Amino acid sequence: MESPFFLTVLPKGTPAHPRFVIANQLQQVWTGQTWSDEKGNGLLFAEPNDVGLACRELLLAQAGNKPVFRFLASIEIEVRSDKKPEWAEVAVWAIRAVQLTVDYHQHGSGPASGSVVVLKIDWTTLREIES
Repeated sequence: MESPFFLTVLPKGTPAHPRFVIANQLQQVWTGQTWSDEKGNGLLFAEPNDVGLACRELLLAQAGNKPVFRFLASIEIEVRSDKKPEWAEVAVWAIRAVQLTVDYHQHGSGPASGSVVVLKIDWTTLREIES
């Protein structure tokens, strides 16, 4: 039986200069072209967003041409502050600070055998709502 496909983002670098490497369920690292058993061959990512986009592309490639079923869940950003922040301030902060992670290792790559779930945050839908 083939093991389920999942990815793990491994921290590398230093606290001052964090870097990230992508590993699969076999503990192989992504080189940018292929999977390697040599840990030192892993492509280093400097930005969390970049490693997230790469993981998304790898998951989509793994899913192949399977039918797509979409579900939508909202997140709410509640800012408590003496001064009302500008929409742009909130947007810039959220894009930089918010990370969406999935525990594929613990829960598998999707709800059904052979399924692959790919998540994304669509920041273009960010808007202020009534309190």
